[in-house]
Amino acid sequence: MCWSRTGAVLGGILWVASAQWVPAQDGALAEDPLFERFASELYPLMARDDALGCVDCHDSESTSDLTLFGDVAADYLTLRDRGYLETQGPDTILGRLTASNPKRRMPKGRRATPWTEEEIDRVRRFVGELAHVREIQSGVPLDEQFPAALRLPYHGTEPDGLDYRFVGYQQLRGKVATIFDDAWVREGVDLFEKNVSLFRGADFKSRFNESREAASSFFVGLEMMARDVVSRAYLNRRGPFEEWPAALPLLSEGQPLASTTEDAIRRLYCALLFRDPRPEEMESSGELLRSIAAESAFLAETPDELAFELTVTDTETGFESRAGLRFPVSPQDGLGRQQRWVDQTESELEGPQRAMGGVALATAIPLGPEASNATVRLQNTGSVGNVSFAGLRLIREGTQEPVWIEADDSRVVARGAWKIRESGGFVSFEDEGQDKGASEIVVRLVDLETGRYTVELYWREDQDNARGVFVEL
Repeated sequence: MCWSRTGAVLGGILWVASAQWVPAQDGALAEDPLFERFASELYPLMARDDALGCVDCHDSESTSDLTLFGDVAADYLTLRDRGYLETQGPDTILGRLTASNPKRRMPKGRRATPWTEEEIDRVRRFVGELAHVREIQSGVPLDEQFPAALRLPYHGTEPDGLDYRFVGYQQLRGKVATIFDDAWVREGVDLFEKNVSLFRGADFKSRFNESREAASSFFVGLEMMARDVVSRAYLNRRGPFEEWPAALPLLSEGQPLASTTEDAIRRLYCALLFRDPRPEEMESSGELLRSIAAESAFLAETPDELAFELTVTDTETGFESRAGLRFPVSPQDGLGRQQRWVDQTESELEGPQRAMGGVALATAIPLGPEASNATVRLQNTGSVGNVSFAGLRLIREGTQEPVWIEADDSRVVARGAWKIRESGGFVSFEDEGQDKGASEIVVRLVDLETGRYTVELYWREDQDNARGVFVEL
């Protein structure tokens, strides 16, 4: 069985007008010696059916901030704990009964007449005694106490169902944090706040009105968030996947679920929905696992993305820096990925031109028509000084004739604020120390014969060149 936390919470706070007070079960009222006086002296005045009463006007359909439920215990605790039975204040019961402004005086309405002086004195005496008693009894500020009205036991009829209300932005944030142990913060960026418009929520910075109805944009944001949050929880075995098995057995067509698989599905339902799966839901889960097994060969060849977060910590200062890394993974072409920092103040290779320096990025890299999405990417992120690119030289094993991809080749794409420099017999791109973090050069390694290649990077030598240039193959 799956114990329902939501049921326990809702059962404690849902109460309706038909609920009846049971003194023996309510500690909040047992500690209040004035409740019996309120029930016998004041509540009959407030609950009378004529225009002088309060309960009929302040029902659940009223637009007033004060809602009364027609139950003496619940209404007393609501009035007491929300400050309506204070001795002073324009919005207290006494303040509204004695207001000189007819727009604020209670009762309202064309047929309404003020309460008699004797009735108002009865209220005045009661709130005065209540203030004295609460001053003696209370050791905790009222705004730090759980509302006593919500501690009343529910004795009404069982509701047919819960009121419909679409989950809102703040509710969604709370559910994700509670269930998945994830605030959806990536690389220091709160992605809930960044996408608040998709969820039609209110962050009280750029948006102040939260929608209570479903919209297509909400589901766009939900799908984006769910992919990230659920995959991370599954891979890290956190939240609902904390006790998830290392691997579930693959199911063939018609094969029943194993007991370990049923237990795992049941735990997942309990963690997410706070209940056990129904028989048809358990069967549907089995069909999903069978379909995954049937498509396993196809899924293994489907391109995907590998993402993780790298954290670097300085042990002396305690400072941390985080960065998210995402790599496309394509099983069909068998490509790997290499990254390195290149010092463009020191050259390991002699270029074909005098002012050209270079370094070998990799050897024995398989290239050709089968690796049509292979690239070399040079970025100026994190560099200090000038970043330069003059071209690539690719040498295929078994041949002596290299393939040159120069800076002005159509396979070279420069993005950002690069300057073109033509001197010394060749063309190069230079960032001149500007627009750091926003400029890159991408070289497509296409139009090559099949084979294994050595890949060399070349740049224009200059005393102002950067020592750390990020290059990715």
